[in-house]
Amino acid sequence: MPRAIHTVKPDYTREAMRRKISGTVVVQGVVGADGSFRDGRIVKSLDPVYGLDEEALKCASQWRFEPGTKDGQAVAVSVSIEIGFYLK
Repeated sequence: MPRAIHTVKPDYTREAMRRKISGTVVVQGVVGADGSFRDGRIVKSLDPVYGLDEEALKCASQWRFEPGTKDGQAVAVSVSIEIGFYLK
């Protein structure tokens, strides 16, 4: 399995913050042999209206991974990432 080596925190949209929306978005995609995340899609939505789902996709695309391996070779692996949005 791939291991996250660089994560990015998501940005709140102004409207979602004003409405105090919090929770998690689950993004599914592929970690390539180069460790980049691609082909992300939302599998558990939090906010399709005020932009948090889009922010989660943008955030996930910036993550970097140590790629998964098979027989000592880096391979592409399907993964799910939970992106949390929590007000302080």
